[in-house]
Amino acid sequence: MKNAFDDFLPVSTKAYLGLKGDLDFDPVLVGKVTSLHLRGVVGFTDVLMRLIITFDAELCRSEKADIVLENRLKAATKAITMSANRVRRERKVAAICVKATLPKPENPTIVHSFMVERGIVKA
Repeated sequence: MKNAFDDFLPVSTKAYLGLKGDLDFDPVLVGKVTSLHLRGVVGFTDVLMRLIITFDAELCRSEKADIVLENRLKAATKAITMSANRVRRERKVAAICVKATLPKPENPTIVHSFMVERGIVKA
């Protein structure tokens, strides 16, 4: 019976994973302590970051994710009219996002537009 390490070996190359360098790791043997290598940690982190970015991009296209976002923003605010002042509006949008346990938006204007479109706030 093959083990997971044997299955991983063919796909662990820098070409297959799209890495700049080879992953550095010791073979896995039963009863043997495996050492961590900085190159392996860096490479693995790169793969994880690309997975997170891919998942994030796919969620951005998901209607179900929009519904979750809408519900979290609704729960974090009351129906209010946003300030016409751009700086105040952006601060308020950021505060609503924080209250909804979302990250501070890179572009509050996009979040504000979403909130207006969904009837969460008034323009």
